[in-house]
Amino acid sequence: VLILSYTATTMRKRSRIKELVAQLVIAKPIELTNILQELRAHPDLSAEYLLPLLQVQATTPKDKEAQLHARLAMVSRDPALVVDPLIKELLDGKPEYVTLIREQLRLSQPSVAPLLRSYLRDEQAETQHRFRAALALVGLTDESERDSWTDDDLRFLAKQLVSQDAEYQAMLRDALRPIQSRLLDELEQIFADVMASDSQRFSAAHALADYAGSEIDRLPRLLTVATAEQFDVLFPLIQDRSDRNIIDSLSDIVAEAPGADLGSASRIALGQRRANAAVTLLQLGERKNVLPL
Repeated sequence: VLILSYTATTMRKRSRIKELVAQLVIAKPIELTNILQELRAHPDLSAEYLLPLLQVQATTPKDKEAQLHARLAMVSRDPALVVDPLIKELLDGKPEYVTLIREQLRLSQPSVAPLLRSYLRDEQAETQHRFRAALALVGLTDESERDSWTDDDLRFLAKQLVSQDAEYQAMLRDALRPIQSRLLDELEQIFADVMASDSQRFSAAHALADYAGSEIDRLPRLLTVATAEQFDVLFPLIQDRSDRNIIDSLSDIVAEAPGADLGSASRIALGQRRANAAVTLLQLGERKNVLPL
């Protein structure tokens, strides 16, 4: 009876693994996490169905995607077989796979972090490779290693984030969220940089709205140097707040008089900040605070 019960259990488990692998090869990236988690719980049995997928020459995009999914499922059992191809896919493949690959490496092969850091800091390497390596590193380093990010690293990351296709911006911001507070100063510089492209400044506005929405002290300063498009992104963050600190900060900017020794360029910049602060106060219904202008 015990033998029959064991045999039946094994057959059910094998049938389930076979079903999961069939789902794995055709799954969309967003569907992979749960499948990978279940397969990882049965590494040897899963390998019976996954290894054949890796032993064929993939020629079509569909076959190559199936092999990528199989490698993700195999990384904890056979890292020597799949880690190098996964890192290549991380650096060169579709953006939507970056965090998936990162998570599987984190669970089984965190030792690849030094290699990825070397990619990030290799100024002769392709820019996209450096950025992808950094995205992976964010998920492979824990809180105690957050100080390992240099100012150059953060400056590079912020610039690359705002330079990516708008389609992937939200996904990339999520990937960088563990170090979002470290990126704020660099993003603010891009936000206000007249030499940056319009799309970069607009992307910086979205990143700051996402990352700095709770930093009340930063928002008035950003709004006073915002373009019209950037203003439309940030203003909703304060529109429904009854925060006296915001009103006071904007009122102080409106009331700031130019010094006698202020140069013409700085005088113009101050005038623009005061005008933007006044517009913001008016939209908040604080007319009396605009009178000093």
